[in-house]
Amino acid sequence: MMEAEELVLSEVHVTCCPPGQRAWTTTYRLPDTAITTQDVSVGQGAAAGVDSSSQLVDEEGDLIVRRRISKGAGHCLVIHHQLATPLKTVGLQIWRGALLLADFVLSQPALFRGVTALELGAGAGLAGLVLATMARRVFLTDMGADVLENCQANVEANCHLFQQGPAVAPVRALDWTQGWPPTNTASSSCTSAGGSSTGCSSSYDWTPRDLQELSGLQVLLGADTVYDNDLTEAFVQTARQLLLAGSAGGCQPVMYVALEKRFNFTLRDMDARAHAFEYFVRLVSSDSSRQQPAAGTEQVAGLSAERIQPATIPQVLKYERSEDLELWKIKLARD
Repeated sequence: MMEAEELVLSEVHVTCCPPGQRAWTTTYRLPDTAITTQDVSVGQGAAAGVDSSSQLVDEEGDLIVRRRISKGAGHCLVIHHQLATPLKTVGLQIWRGALLLADFVLSQPALFRGVTALELGAGAGLAGLVLATMARRVFLTDMGADVLENCQANVEANCHLFQQGPAVAPVRALDWTQGWPPTNTASSSCTSAGGSSTGCSSSYDWTPRDLQELSGLQVLLGADTVYDNDLTEAFVQTARQLLLAGSAGGCQPVMYVALEKRFNFTLRDMDARAHAFEYFVRLVSSDSSRQQPAAGTEQVAGLSAERIQPATIPQVLKYERSEDLELWKIKLARD
């Protein structure tokens, strides 16, 4: 008899988790400043080196007509998620890092309006969907059929908030351990070793148009992606590859990572320490005085990072903002 998998529960859900309840829907009210009545101008905000005359098209190549959304008493973001999951599907839950990252995006509309962006480990998609209300394009990426399908459902539930329709936020599968560019492209996934078509294309595969757009990548997001050292290293390496891709396209891409430090007591340290967080900082920080690297740990070459004080970010969404929440800005280091 197989043992039931141990469930993990996000701190966000601790006070609202009815016994036996798994599926849940949470509604977040967004301010009018996030859902602007102005047309998105491609090339605004953090955009650099992007052709402002380009037009947004859907996956079939049809032109998408931009929408105007009238101002009202506010607009609601609906997130379908679960309250407790096995570790392998924690992306079905909402985590506080995503809420802090969403607050940061809401606090900086001029910075993010009109950008081309990608979220690594999007999970339920909360932060990326907030960004999609003001961005030109936001690729929401993760792994696992359940997580991808739930993220897609959240795109469909909220696409009325996007000025340019659901194509603003395509959901794609991205395995950090495989790096960038992805191997699951529409052309490769439908071709057998002998070169014949297999008909196995997934709606979450990457298209040539996707990869072309990401040569103009301007913003990367990541929320609560730091909890396992191997995955953290793969996450940072993939982020660096994406930053390089955007830089090669003429942009100066920036990544924002929100996370919560999680402390564990170990006999080796005789103290409670946030080892996963410390490992992440060592990987991204060019300031060797900030953290002394452990044996075998080296900074990922070519990155610089700085901490953004969460206290400077207005809280719009309703959640308990823990003092252990962190927000980091990461860029390619300039010699």
